Order: sequence, then C-alpha cells, then structure tokens
Amino acid sequence: QAQVQVQNTKTEVKTTKKTKKQPKVQNTKTQVQNTKTQNTESSNKNLIEDFKNEFEFKEAVLFKTVPTDLSDFDVSTFDLMAFFSPYGVQSLLHNFPKYKQKDTRIAAFGPQTCQAVKDAGMRLDLQVPSKEYRSMSEAISRYIENQG
Repeated sequence: QAQVQVQNTKTEVKTTKKTKKQPKVQNTKTQVQNTKTQNTESSNKNLIEDFKNEFEFKEAVLFKTVPTDLSDFDVSTFDLMAFFSPYGVQSLLHNFPKYKQKDTRIAAFGPQTCQAVKDAGMRLDLQVPSKEYRSMSEAISRYIENQG
C-alpha cells in the first residue's frame, strides 16, 4: 500500500495495489494479434491503462491557481495583451472588473484561450496558432511590422 500526502493541504491520496487481471487466450493466433495491436498503440495510453488495472485511484486537488495582484498596472495604457490560458483572461477580469478593451489589441494562444477572450466580450485580434501565425512571437512581430 502506498500513500502520498501533499503539504499545506488536507488532500491525501491512497492507492491500493490490485491483483493483475490475466487475459484469457483462446489460441496462439489471438495472442499474436493482441501483441501487434499493443505495439502499435501509443505507449502513454498503455501506461494509463496499466495503472488503471493495477491501482485504485481517487481524485485529489493538488494545487489551486489564484490570480496575481495586478493593481500596480494601468492596463488601459497597454497596446497589446497576450493570453496563454483561459485563466489569464479570468485573472484580468478579476483584477479589473470594469475593464474595457477600447484600442488595446488582444492576442490569445490556443482554442480554449481564444474562446475565453470571446466569452469575456473582448475582441480577439490575434489568434495563435493559425494558418497565418505559427507562434505568438511571430504573430506579435508581424502585427508590429504591419503597424509601422
């Protein structure tokens, strides 16, 4: 039996080793086909399945993300803001609940972050990655070049 305890939280995770399930093999041909299938699947998927078969899991919260205090910033003076996670958008709105985008350009990385920007009622100016931009640095660089 293994135990993991995380400091500064009340979360405790306990795992109990289960007995391995032995697959029933009807003939040699079936066994060879199963081996070929296992070799072509993603090794990560196999590892996850092995753990599910060997251990009993309980969900545990190991960390909590909290917004950073940004009150020292005057975000109304920013020309562009780039978000890399939906939580970044939430943090902006948490720190500046009356924020209005006006002329500030908004860049977002990834589909969930782009959706969070739109859900917050802001205009999404740069969506990354896209056919036009492969990276955030490329998108911002090309945006600046086009402004001059």
